[in-house]
Formats: sequence, C-alpha cells, structure tokens
Amino acid sequence: MGNAPSEANMGTQLRCQTCYRVLPPCTFFSNYKKETYYNMEVYVFNGGEFYRPVGYDNAYQCRDCFFKPMRDEEQRRREEERKREEERRRQEERRREEERRRQEEERREEERRREEERRREEERRQEERKREERKQEKLNQRLQQSCQDTQEQHEKQLSSSIVEESKTKQHVLTSILDEFQPHYGSGNDRDELLEILSSKCGIPPLNLSLSQLSGDQLGSILSALDKLLFDEWISVPPSPSTLQHTQVFITELCALSLELSDGLSLQNISSHVQSLVESISQSACNVSESFLLTQALYLTLVYFFSEHGSTETDAVLIAKQWAEDDLSTEDVFLIEFLGTLITSLQKTIGRASVFILKMEILSLKLLLFTLTHLNGENSHSESTEMVLQLVQMKQWSPAEAVTLLKALSEKYAEDGPVTAVLTLVQVYDLSPHWTDDSGLSLPQAIDRVGPEEFQLHFQKTLRGQDECNLNSALAELTKCRHLDDPVVDMIRNITTTVMRYSENVPKDEPFVKDSIKCVGQNAEDIGQALCQLCKAVFDTKGWWPTVKHMMRWCALVLSEKGGAPELVGLQEDPCVTAMFAAAQVCMGHKVDIVLRPGIHSQEQIREWSDFYGHLGISVRTNWNTASESQYQYPETDIVYGTLDDFVSDYFQNGLETMKTETPPITRGFIIEERSLSASHHVEITRIKEDDFVAFAAEILQKLMGSFHSEEMNQRHRFLKALFKVLHTDLNKNKYTHNNILTVLKKTYRKRTAS
Repeated sequence: MGNAPSEANMGTQLRCQTCYRVLPPCTFFSNYKKETYYNMEVYVFNGGEFYRPVGYDNAYQCRDCFFKPMRDEEQRRREEERKREEERRRQEERRREEERRRQEEERREEERRREEERRREEERRQEERKREERKQEKLNQRLQQSCQDTQEQHEKQLSSSIVEESKTKQHVLTSILDEFQPHYGSGNDRDELLEILSSKCGIPPLNLSLSQLSGDQLGSILSALDKLLFDEWISVPPSPSTLQHTQVFITELCALSLELSDGLSLQNISSHVQSLVESISQSACNVSESFLLTQALYLTLVYFFSEHGSTETDAVLIAKQWAEDDLSTEDVFLIEFLGTLITSLQKTIGRASVFILKMEILSLKLLLFTLTHLNGENSHSESTEMVLQLVQMKQWSPAEAVTLLKALSEKYAEDGPVTAVLTLVQVYDLSPHWTDDSGLSLPQAIDRVGPEEFQLHFQKTLRGQDECNLNSALAELTKCRHLDDPVVDMIRNITTTVMRYSENVPKDEPFVKDSIKCVGQNAEDIGQALCQLCKAVFDTKGWWPTVKHMMRWCALVLSEKGGAPELVGLQEDPCVTAMFAAAQVCMGHKVDIVLRPGIHSQEQIREWSDFYGHLGISVRTNWNTASESQYQYPETDIVYGTLDDFVSDYFQNGLETMKTETPPITRGFIIEERSLSASHHVEITRIKEDDFVAFAAEILQKLMGSFHSEEMNQRHRFLKALFKVLHTDLNKNKYTHNNILTVLKKTYRKRTAS
C-alpha cells in the first residue's frame, strides 16, 4: 500500500460503480476513516466524497448514490406516514360528522319529545285549571254560606241561651257523628272503620262514640290510627270511602281539643272544619294523595293533643297581627287547624313527591281566604295573592310561603311594603333557600334589619348578587339561543354599560323617545335604548330589570333584522316582552301581542299598562265577543289579545279593506308560546257568525287543529305564515269569496311547503 492509499493513484479507474462518475483521489491515510451505515462498516474517503464497504474491493460509490437508498426509504416512510395521517384525519372527520349527525338527531328527538310532553302537560294543566276554577268558585260560595250560617246560628244561640252550650264537648258532638254509630249487618265502610278500631283497641263497637270515650280509650284510638296510617295501610291501603270516614273521624277528634266557652258552638265549628277538609279531600287526584292527606290530618290531630297551647303557629301570629288580637275562638281554631295541616302536608308529601300538590295549594287558599276575611273585613288581598303565586309559579311550599308572610306581617302593618318585598322576590326569582351575603335566609334577614332600612338593604343585596351572576346567566343564554362569540361579547358589554348607568341614574332625566328610534346592530345605540327602557321600568315599578331581563332583551333585539317584528313561540318574562314591544313602537312599528286566555294574561296587561303610559305608548285589548269588527284601532301602538280574537280581527279587517278599498293595516306580531297550547281550540267566533265567510272559518280551524300535532318548528312556521297571509292586501282579487279562498290556498301552500 506504500505511503499513500491505493485510491491515490487509480486515476480514471476510481469510479462510482452506480453512476460511473470519476471520483477524486484520496492521497493521505488521514483522509479516510471507517464508519457504520446501513448496519455495515464502510470506508469514508475525503470527508464523505465517496464510500466503499469493508471487504468489497472497487465497490466505490459517490455520496449521492451511497445515500440514495436511505433517502428513498425515508421518502417512502414519510409518504406512508402522510397517507396514514390523511386516512386517520378522514376517519376522524367521518367520526365527528357521524357524531354531529347523531347529536343533531338526538337534539331533534329530544326537542320533539319535550315539545310533546310540554303540549300534553299544558293541556293537562289547562283542564286542571278549569276544574280548579270551577271548584274554587263552588268553594267560595260554600265558605260564604258557611260563614253566614255560622253567624246566624251564633246570634240565635246567644238570644235563646240554649242550655246545650254548657254540656260537655262529647255530648255536643254526638249529633254530628251519627254516621260513626255502628250499623251491624249493613256491610258499609263506616262499619269497617269502627270494626278495625274496635279490634285494635279492644272497645266494643257500640261504645265507639265520641260521647262515651274515656281518656284511656282515646289514647288507644290514637295509637291504633298511628299503626294503621304509618304501617299497615301503607302496604295494604284501605278503600277510598274508608279513608274518607277516617278523615272525618280524625277531624272531629281535633275539635275535642277546643275549650268550651259561653256563646261557642262546637257544632258550627265542626261543620265548618269538615266542609274545609271535604273540599281539600276532593282536590286529591288519586287514592295515594287521599292517603297522604289522611296522614297529615293525623299529624294535625297529634299537634292539637300534644303541642296545642304551648306555641302559636305562623298562621295564628299573622291573624293576630292583622286583626290586632280581636279574634274569635272559632277564627283562631280554623286558622290554627289550616296552618298546622299545611305543615303536616309538607311532612307527608315531602317524602312522596317533589312537586306541590293541588290539595296543598287549596289548603293555602283556604287559609289565606280566612286570613283576609277576619272579622267580616276583606284586607291584605294583594299580598296574599302574591304569596299564593309564589307557591303556584315559583315552587315555594305553602309552609315556606306562610313563614315568609309571617315575617313580613310582623315587620310591616301596612300591605304596601309587604307587596314591595314580595315583588322583588318574584322579579329576582328567589327560591326558599336564598340567603343574603351574611348567610341569613329571607325571613331571618327581615327579622334582623329595621323596617325602614330593610327594603333598601334587600334591593341592594339583590342587585349585587345579580351582577355577580352575569357570566353564568350569559352562559345559559348562549347555550339556549346558540349565540356566536361576537354577539355574546356585545351583549356582555351592553349589559355592563347599563349596570354602570344604573348606579348613578339622573333623577330628573326625561325620557327621550327619539333615542330608541335608531336601535339596530350598533352596540352604543342598543345600550342607550336599554338604559331608557330600564329607567322607565324603575320609574314605574320601583325596581331595575335584572341581568337576565337585560340580556334576553338584547338577544331579541339583535335577532331582528329590521322591519316590524314577526315572532312566534316567544318564551320571555313579561318585563322582557314589554320592553321589546316598547322599543318596537319607538322605532315606528305597531305591535300585536298574542297571549293565552285567562286571568294571568289580564293581570300581565294591567301590570304593564303604567309602563307603557310612562313612555307615551297607547295600549288596549281586543277581547270582545261582539259580532262587529273590533279591528278599529289602527293608531293604537300595542294591542293585546288572544289567538282567536286576532285571527277574527284580521279576517274582518281584510273584508272591510276590500269594501272600502283602503290599504290594509300593517302591524308586527309577537305570539307567546303559551298561547299556542290552545291553537287547536280556536273558535274564530266572530267569523262564524258571518254566514258569508263561515266556511272559511271552518277550513282555517281544521288547518290549525291539524298543525297542532306537528312538531314545534313546523307549528311556528305555519302560524307565522298564517299571520303574514292575513295581512295581505286582498283587493287584488275581484270577488270576496275568491279573496278568502286565496288566503286559504296560500296558507295551505305554506303548510305543505314546510
């Protein structure tokens, strides 16, 4: 090999065996070394200019040819990796798409299911509401008659000085409880109850009369009733009639706790209490609820025989505050009985149901009726009505509502401050578990702060807590309405601006109606309009709209793209609806608001009439059953009414515009979701009374009935199309009947296209 490598003098013979390119000579041993590539040892020449595997003479390769297999392999590997990545990405996209479709289908199915449940629940509630109203009317008549009979009997007994008033309670009640005397051989449920008690207590059936019971026998009967109601009858319930007789029997035992005094008629008191219990029992929906009522009556009986006299119930404390301790013994007993029964019902029903049952609400109604008619006077009706609404609409239990009313009645003698506090409870949707910043419940906070400072303290606390809930309320709204990020940020900024404005509102700042005319998609304009509307609410109601009110109003405004509103299925608080309608009027649009029939809708209109008046907005209703057209209010800003009335009005207005050849009235419309529950029962009375277009009313009524069974979105689209068609200019057709047919054909095409 000499003093130089053999590759130093090979000349043109030193070539790459792959590409045959002549390689540069390697003149020094220091210019080549041994390294490992591809799991084999190779000589590296001139710092990598060419290579040769060890043991393979003349197998020289230039740098490019030597590393080409490695580059090719790396390229193949990368290509395969890219393909695998693309395939994985495609599979992931397919999976996400399938997941999205599945979730969308589940969402649609859930919406359909919820809508169907809501529709059935609404129908059930409507039927229950009607039955409840009829039952309440009969109950009021019965209560008034009972009070009148009691007063007449009381006067009669005072004038005649009947000796029977001095007899023992047991003898007075004998004539009332003839139905509990044993009737052997009759086989009825009265005998069944007596036989059960006889076998449990070891008392002959003939001696089971309240006029003959000793103290020990009464104790045995109480133990037997306890065993039956909380043990044996739970697994093997008795017949409904046996339960009813048990209720009567227990109610009469409650009357035994009443101390006799001159001029007191136990017979009248017993009859009155039995009438109340009968009404409550009739409101029970099934045997299970009747059994819960019987258990509650027993707990009430235990109270009267063990705790009566040691403490006063919340209801009695309210009565003493309102009547200034001028209460008759009968009033005290009735109020204490109903108050204790309400507490007992909460104990028994709380273990069986999370909902407030009708018999609980009726018990509260009877108690409130008694409280508001003390000493023949009708007072505190507004506050008691608001307390009842807390139970009916906010899921407060009757016992919790009575406790709150007791705390307020002890704090304030007048009804005004009480209703002001209850209004804040409703506006901020407070639950019975609400606490202030110090951890005090609402009754505790009322008791802790003085009457003059409490309202201001309470309102300040609620405002502070409401502002802290901004992010959570906005997240809930975003999820509900599927808002995108820019809209969410805009709503947050607008709401924050209005809250800062509310901290230092100019007292004498006048309302500027023109400031609302430019409401569009500009955050500054929307914020200025919202400030004006919220201040109008504060000026008329005494409270500032909540964060939820303001954000939901913003979402409504931002969802409108200009022109008169055309909203179907609106589910908003009356405050939001009123502010939105007012904003539309200020922007030059007349608005019709469709509500469901009923007392709550009438109360909503009365409640917000002062707000509209403060803004200089005219408002009225179109509720009228007269045959003549009621659509004579083209200049009225806002009109409230029912679906039946508006459809009839639109038809009649169309006919009148054809006769007079005047342009049709153009108004926006807001149809609340609750009004749609009765859409299949629309009678369109005023159209049916017109023989000329009665056929059109029948066809339209059938269409609306058929669409009631459709899913929510389809029903909303149909009603929106119907209202738009009924606003169409019908003068384009020559004959009236052709115009009506055109309306129906357009409506039907809207339906089939949906």
